[in-house]
Formats: sequence, structure tokens, C-alpha cells
Amino acid sequence: MSRSWRRGEAAEVPRQETTTPARVQATGASRRSIALFALVFMACGPQSAVPVQVVPPLPTHGGPRWTELTSPHFTLWTDCTEDRAHELIYELERYRQLVVATVFPKAAASARVTVVAVRDASELPLTAKARPSAGTFRARGNATLQTFMMLAAHVQYGYEESVEAGETARAVLFGVFRELPSWLEGALSFYFASLNINERDSMASIGELPVILSHRVSVEGAHLAKLFACVSEACVNKDTTTTGWAVVAYLFSERAGELAAYLELLAAGRPADLAWAQAVPTPLDVLERDVRAWLLSGRHTVLHYKVQFPHWQVTERALADAEILAVRALMSSLVPDTGMARMRADRDAALALAPTNVLANMLALADHRNIDRERASAIVAAHPDDWRAWWIAGRSLDGAPALAARAQACALAAANPAAEPPADWCARATTTQADHPADAAGPGAPPTPPAP
Repeated sequence: MSRSWRRGEAAEVPRQETTTPARVQATGASRRSIALFALVFMACGPQSAVPVQVVPPLPTHGGPRWTELTSPHFTLWTDCTEDRAHELIYELERYRQLVVATVFPKAAASARVTVVAVRDASELPLTAKARPSAGTFRARGNATLQTFMMLAAHVQYGYEESVEAGETARAVLFGVFRELPSWLEGALSFYFASLNINERDSMASIGELPVILSHRVSVEGAHLAKLFACVSEACVNKDTTTTGWAVVAYLFSERAGELAAYLELLAAGRPADLAWAQAVPTPLDVLERDVRAWLLSGRHTVLHYKVQFPHWQVTERALADAEILAVRALMSSLVPDTGMARMRADRDAALALAPTNVLANMLALADHRNIDRERASAIVAAHPDDWRAWWIAGRSLDGAPALAARAQACALAAANPAAEPPADWCARATTTQADHPADAAGPGAPPTPPAP
């Protein structure tokens, strides 16, 4: 048996500018049968032939125009159309507001995420298994030293909104939790991929089955001991993803208070196993039985909210060829098993055109290339307000100038909690500025079903 699940009507994109904060009001919760969830996560279409990365020419050689759009929480680099670029950055802001307002109200308000969105998946770098590489990357896991997202602006079968919602949630998670078990990170991301906005009716919902879970899961496959043993990306696969989603969805629906306590303990730095034992004391075999029973005959909660979004101020500028080459080099650097040769070629081409390009120089340092004093000083002179320029100088200079550069890098980076300069350089505060300044960093309670 199978059942088709459809997302709501796409939101209309506002373009006016204002700083009015978003308002999100819980209006009710519906309980829906989930028996079919346990039977199928069906693939949505035939697989295409082995993909090949297609890199368009630079704009000066007839290729598409690249633009940088900046909103309160995102910097977007993209080669998609102007209309789609503006639509995308507003979608990202809306999803962020919903995730923060409904589940993580204490997420840092000043955190900024860098996003690269290519026109379609054919432009994404390929992994060793010939799969397009996309996703959200922690600051300490990429050369930008800031939370970074890479995705396609158009996705096959029209899953753009699910991908954007899930990856935006992942970016928020990175700002709240310094560490998360890999299975939980993926499960929460897929849970929030169900975010659905109907702006015509000023409504949003969370909790539907994400349409991008495009593979089969069975009740018999819900093995929690195996799931909880998955603490690194190496063990994440379709089974951990679907089982993790089932566990998270079950807890949101039936035991939201325990899930809230678990997330609070993780945000406070408690080891995952100890946090789970304290917050969810049910033995794993009993919990596994409960999850399987819920998958077969339970009812899941879909939360509904009345929303009013602001019209975020967005600025726009065209990217030069050197900046585009540096962005492409960054994309290739995220697939080190296959992308290093292309990364180096694009990075060196960028530096030949713009020797003080910050991103290209960061990629050079990450590739164990030295930057001399003269270039480091020139980079700082060209980009005095960019903490990463001072980070480059702090890595490249010696003595007192190096210490001064490191101090300036830390001072500038403090404005963006999504940035992570070297820990031994900066005495970072243990809490961050929250959306409500009186709150310390950490998650709020998961959404509690309002009275129907």
C-alpha cells in the first residue's frame, strides 16, 4: 500500500522592506493516522544516468550572472535567475523564523549563514560515488570557518522547499548545539523538512511526512540500539535516517517533554548517552517496541501556526569573475576525494585575478600554502571589516603583529556566532546573544500541541 502526500500551496514572495519581527501563533494540532508511514517511503521517479558535473562559463565568457544577496541572517551566492534568487533568500529567512520561533527560540539572533545555490544539481560537485554533494557544513568543517550551506535552487521532482527547510533547520541546530549525535542531526533535519507555509492563508504547519524521505522503511527495520550507536557521519545511511525520523516524530507526538529535556541537556554540553539516560529513562527495547507500535497504529501530531512574516531587507550586488572562481573552489573543497584538483585550479585562477580575495586565500591556507607578509597585509587593507582577513594575517604574520591580528579577528568574529575562529585565539563567551536577550543559548521546548 502507498499513499501520496502533497505539500501546501507555495508561499507568495514579499518584496517590501521593513524590520518588523515575525509573529508565530500556535492555532491547533491535528492528529493523523500514520499506519502507512511504516509501510512505504516510495522513490518518486526513475534514477537518471550517471551524473556529470556541468560548470557553466564565467559571465565574461557568456555564462550566467552570479549575484550576492544579503539578508539579516544569510549571505547567498547564486547563479540562478534574479526572481529565483530573491524567492530563495526569502524562503530561507521564513524557514529560519519558523524553526527559531516554534522550537529553538534561544538560537543566536545574530548568527549568519553563507549559502551557495547553483541553478540545478548538475552544477554541484560530485562525490566519489558520482552523487551531487549538497548540505549544510559546520564552521569547523569547511574552509570558511563559518556555517555554510550548499544546495541547488531547483531540485528534481520539486523538492526545493523540503530541502531548504531541512538544511535551514540544520544550520540553526549548528548554532544551538556544539555537538549532536549524527543520527539525531539528520533526524531533526528531516523532521523540519516537513515545514509547510501557505502565505495566502498566513498559516504554517510542522509534522507531515517529509516528501524527500524517498526510500522504504519497515517496522522491522527500526532497531534503536543500532541507531544510537551511530555517532559519526560514517554510519549515516537510509536506515538510520528513516529510523531516526521515526524516533523524533514519535517523541514530538507522544513525549515532547522528554525530547525537550534531552535537547536542553545536549545544548548544555552533556554527553549524548548520559543526556538520553537522564531525559528518556525508558529502556531501549521498550522504546523500540513503542515506536514500532506507533508506526503501525499510532497517530502523529501535525502542528499548525498562524504566521505573519516581515519583509526582510535584501541587498544585491554582482560577483566578479575572481569571486565566482573562489566560490567554485570552495564547493570543490567540500568533496576532497574528488574535488581537490578542480579546487586548486579555480583557487589559483581566482588569486591570479584578485590576489587579496579572502576566500581564495583561506582555501590556500587550508591547502597548506603559505601567504607572505606583504600579501597578508594587503588582504587586511582591502578587507578591514572582514574577520577572516585578520585571521589570514594572524596565521601569516609573526610576533606582535600576529597577536594584534588575532585579537582583531576575534573581536570581529564575535558579531557572528556562526563563525568559529581558532579556540585558542579567542576567549569565546559560553552563551550567545539570543533572539530574546534575556535568554541564554539553548533550545526551547519542542512545540507542544495546543488545545484543538
